[in-house]
Amino acid sequence: MGIIQEACVFVHHCIACEEYQVAHELTDILIGLDIMVGGEYQEYTNTPINIRDLQYYHLGNVEYKSLVTDAAHAAYCISDLPERADDLYNTLSNSGRKDITLEMVMQSGRELPDMDAFLPLWIEYLGGMTTSYAQELLQEALELTGDGEQLLASARKYCGDHPGLYEQYL
Repeated sequence: MGIIQEACVFVHHCIACEEYQVAHELTDILIGLDIMVGGEYQEYTNTPINIRDLQYYHLGNVEYKSLVTDAAHAAYCISDLPERADDLYNTLSNSGRKDITLEMVMQSGRELPDMDAFLPLWIEYLGGMTTSYAQELLQEALELTGDGEQLLASARKYCGDHPGLYEQYL
């Protein structure tokens, strides 16, 4: 498991050095990786596990939450503005983690470029999604704008798919 842990540390260094393309390619591999494990675990089951399960089964010490946050940061930085919301959401949702927020991504490395231009696109994108995770991210995005009028207007606009937002902000 040492190589996997080293790869995760390398991803974090890539983010710190602004090598986002390398980080993105490596996180895509790591997040999608199926791992065959030997020993006692193999006696229990002969099916591969995902990298996010290594720590759960006490088979390795991989900071999966940090890896996903780095993956999202890299996806944000390498994507062109029109595709950024889709790329970021797909990275987050494909990771299997539903506790990663945009604010975590913003704090995981250098300042994210074009945030003022991205936030309205992110809100629009999430407003069209119907998952509970999208609603949580939408709520966070609306709060990040700091604009009470936009918050209420968006809650009204997306009340069909996100009635909880409308109730909360009325």
